[in-house]
Amino acid sequence: MPVAEDALSLAALTLRTVGGIGALIAMIMLFRPLFIGVWHALIITVNPRQTLEQRIEQRRRQNVVALKQHADEKSKDQPELASELRHFASRD
Repeated sequence: MPVAEDALSLAALTLRTVGGIGALIAMIMLFRPLFIGVWHALIITVNPRQTLEQRIEQRRRQNVVALKQHADEKSKDQPELASELRHFASRD
């Protein structure tokens, strides 16, 4: 009976495919920490982390910009406060 053989072969093919996909998913889940570690290593290789001094300097520049913006906002209403903010922003 060719119909039964075709159905049986189709069922075997489907089972093999589902089993292969399941095995692939299991391997990915098993080695997920390794994949994540390799991904992080690639990211650090392409875009290395800034040194502590660079991060401190960047944060200082951001604070200076924020203080100057705040001083500009307050310059009309509270000129004394704006002057103090500009003074804080100009300090090293």
